[in-house]
Amino acid sequence: MLIPGDVREPEFCNHAVKQTLAAFDKLDLLVNNAGFQQHQESLEDITDEQWDRTFKTNIYGYFYLTRAGLRT
Repeated sequence: MLIPGDVREPEFCNHAVKQTLAAFDKLDLLVNNAGFQQHQESLEDITDEQWDRTFKTNIYGYFYLTRAGLRT
């Protein structure tokens, strides 16, 4: 089952868990496998926008999906 969306958005994470529950009646396992990394030659070259996107995808996404899963 594929559920395309953006794990940076808590509404999507809630929706993804609800769709999974509708299809399978329960959630046995949650695999957080989204990630983003923008390659730059130097740390100083990373823009605030790139840093924000990386952090929101790689950290917020894990939190939002896990929280949604725990609410089941």
